Amino acid sequence: MKPHSKRIHVHKPIRLASGALCLLLIAGMAFGCGKKTPPPQFTKVKVKRGEIMQQITAAGTIVPERQVAIQSERGGLVKAIHVNVGDAVKEGQLIIELRDEELKMQVMRAEAAVAEYRAMLQQLKDQPRKLDLITAQGRLDDARRKAEHARLTLDRMKTLHEQGYRSDALLEQSQLEFELAQQEYKSAQDYIAELKKGALKQELEAAQSKLENAQAELQISKESLSKSYIYAPISGTVIRRKIEVGDAISPGTSQGGTSMLEIADAGTLYFEGNLDETDAARARVGMPANIKVDALPDRKFKGDVIRIAPAAESGAQMNYMSNDKNVVFPVKVEITGDKKGLLTGMRADAGIEIKRHKNVLLVPLLSVKYENDKEGVYLPPKKKGKKAEKPRFVPIETGIDDGKFIIVKKGLKEGQEICENYTPAPPESAQGNK
Repeated sequence: MKPHSKRIHVHKPIRLASGALCLLLIAGMAFGCGKKTPPPQFTKVKVKRGEIMQQITAAGTIVPERQVAIQSERGGLVKAIHVNVGDAVKEGQLIIELRDEELKMQVMRAEAAVAEYRAMLQQLKDQPRKLDLITAQGRLDDARRKAEHARLTLDRMKTLHEQGYRSDALLEQSQLEFELAQQEYKSAQDYIAELKKGALKQELEAAQSKLENAQAELQISKESLSKSYIYAPISGTVIRRKIEVGDAISPGTSQGGTSMLEIADAGTLYFEGNLDETDAARARVGMPANIKVDALPDRKFKGDVIRIAPAAESGAQMNYMSNDKNVVFPVKVEITGDKKGLLTGMRADAGIEIKRHKNVLLVPLLSVKYENDKEGVYLPPKKKGKKAEKPRFVPIETGIDDGKFIIVKKGLKEGQEICENYTPAPPESAQGNK
C-alpha cells in the first residue's frame, strides 16, 4: 500500500499542471479571435501648389576674406604683446615688440660714426691743412729766389758770351738751369693753389668712402631695429595668439618659423567646400546658395557662387567600392546677407540652387510609398463603419524633391487629401507565415 500511495502523490501535480496549461491556451485563442483590428493611423494632408528648388550640396567651412599668420623677420625674445584674441586691429597698428636694447646701442654707435666721418669730410672741404700751407709757402719762396737767380745768371752769361768770354756750352747750361728753376717755381705755385682750394682729390675720395660705409652700417642697424616692431599687415580680428611675453621666437623663412598671431579680415565671409564631379558639372558661377551652419541649425545664410575650380582635386574620403579617393572640385561661395553669428572655421553645408520649379503640385516626401513596384500615395478611406477601412493606394508620377516635398506630375489634384505617416499592414499571407 505504501508504494501505491507514493506513486499517486507523484503524478497528480503533473496532471493538474497540464490541465491548467490547456485552459490558458484555450482562453488565449478565444481572446485572440475576439480582438478587434485597430483603425489605421495616419495624418491627412492636402496636395498643394508651391515652388520647389533643385539643389546640390557641398560640405565645407566658413572662411574670411583674408587670414594671415604673423611671423617675425628676425629672431629674439618677445618684449610686449599689445593685442589679444578677439581684439580688432587696423592695418599698420603695432601689435608685438621684441627685445631691442642691443640693436638700439648698435644704431647709436653707427650714428656716431656717421657724424664723425661727415665732420672729417666737411673739414677737408672747408679748410686746407695749416702745416701743409706753411711748407708750401716756403717752397714757393725758395723756388721764386732760385728762378730770379737763374734769370740774372743767364743774362750775365749772355753778355759775356757776346764779348767772347764764355763758351757756347756754358751759355747752354745757364739756359737749362733757368728753365728748370722756372718749372720748379710754377709747380710750387700750382701746389699752394691746390691747397688753398681744399684737400687733395684722393683725400676727399677716401673720406667720402668712409662716410658712405658708415651710412650703410647705420641703415643696416636701423633696419634690424625696425624688425623688433611687428605691425598688423591687414585690418581684422585676432583669432589666435600663440606666444607670451618672454618667449623666444625664430624668424619666418621658407623652412618655417614661429607663428605668433593669426589675424582674419572678416569683413566679407565665404564658404569654401567641395563638390563631387557630377554636381560640379551642373554648378555655375553666379548661382544662388543657401548655407547651413552646424552651430546655428535654425538659421540659413544667403550667398552666391563666385568660383568653381577648373581642375579636380583628390578628395579626402575613400570610395570603398573602387578603393579610390573621390574626385572633388573646390567651390567658393560669397555670403551676401546677414552674417551675424558666423565665425571663421565653422563647419557648414552649402545648397547650390540648380533650378527652381514654381506653381507645381507638391506632397510631403514621406507620404510617397511603393506598392507592387509602383510609386504612389494612400488616400484616406471614404467611409467609416464598424469595421475600420484601409486607405487606398493610388499610383502617381513624381519629379524632383528637396528632401521635404516632392513634385507630383500625374495622379493627384490640388486640394486632394492624402495620408501622411501611414504604414500599410503587411499582407495576410505574410502574417500567416509569421
